[in-house]
Amino acid sequence: MVTGSRLKSFGFHLLFAALIVLQGCEKPQSSSPVTSQQTKPVTASVSRIEVQSAAGGPLVIKAPTAEFEVTPRGYIKAFLLRNGKRLTLDDPTAEAAGGGVTVAGKPIRDFILDLNKAVVNDATGKLGNRGKRVDIAGHSASGLEETLSLEIYDDFPGMALVTASYRNSGTKDLALDRVSTQEHRINASLADARAVPHELWSFQGASFTWGQDEVLRIPAKFSRPNLMGGVVPKEGREAESL
Repeated sequence: MVTGSRLKSFGFHLLFAALIVLQGCEKPQSSSPVTSQQTKPVTASVSRIEVQSAAGGPLVIKAPTAEFEVTPRGYIKAFLLRNGKRLTLDDPTAEAAGGGVTVAGKPIRDFILDLNKAVVNDATGKLGNRGKRVDIAGHSASGLEETLSLEIYDDFPGMALVTASYRNSGTKDLALDRVSTQEHRINASLADARAVPHELWSFQGASFTWGQDEVLRIPAKFSRPNLMGGVVPKEGREAESL
């Protein structure tokens, strides 16, 4: 969450990264040659990540053990590939948006991505020498422009690194209150027909109230902030309803 920021008309870029992780994945275009001072240049093998698009979307990024579908609204739906099947817990509504921003107290979630003009390059991060980076531009009626970027590496085929960058193309400053890169609705019954939708386990990463479990089975009604790196109060009511 970002508070108290302002987007200038000349284009302030805000980067917000998120991980989409598929549990249970097995561990397993060409990058530039790597040159050693004492050895001959070594050419890396070609990435197995494929990017496919079709009229009307979605854009599909295929890895050996997973696939990621990007809709024109920016929702990224993740699938685990196993035994010839595409498995997922993602259960978005028909018009679900991947994320959005809040400007001067007003939510803006009408970003539309131009999937047919997605730019695909070799990934250049530090998670391996093979992978793909996909940049997709979009816009909102508010005058904000968005670039949604995904990086998938061959060494980590069940994970997509997602970054959202926003630019104010208008002539007036905008007060930026909040940024959300991805918001997902997940449903346990998609993996097990005998399960109810909320029957999942959650890893919070950090306690919100002193003494709370970080790994817990989610009850029917559940809400808790996931304050990574935040100060944990020793007293206070849990934000849960059991």
